[in-house]
Amino acid sequence: MTTLNNDHEYVVRVSVARMSSAYWGRYVHVGVVLTRRGRRVVSLRNTRDQEVVEVWRNQFRGKTGRCAAAAALQAARDLAEQLNARSCEDRLDRQQREADVALSSREDVI
Repeated sequence: MTTLNNDHEYVVRVSVARMSSAYWGRYVHVGVVLTRRGRRVVSLRNTRDQEVVEVWRNQFRGKTGRCAAAAALQAARDLAEQLNARSCEDRLDRQQREADVALSSREDVI
C-alpha cells in the first residue's frame, strides 16, 4: 500500500457493470480507492493518481436496500471510513513522534 500523506484519502466509487444479455437487471461495481484529497475519481481502472484497494464486482442493483449492491456499498463505506480513521491516527502518531524528537533535541542543547 501507498504511504499516506495529508493529501490522500480513501473514497468509495460506483460504476456500471456491463453484463451479457443473459443477465436481466442492472449490475454495478463498487470499489474503495485511495486518491489525492479533492481529486475527482474517474474510473476504477485508472491507476495514474489512485490506488484501488478493494472492488466488489457485478453486484445486482435491485429496488430495495437488501440488494447485493446496497450491501457492497455499505461494506465499502465501512472500509473507507475505517481506513481513513486509521490513516488519521497514523498521521497524528507520526506528528506526535516528530514533536517528541524535536523536544528531546532541544533538551539536549540546553
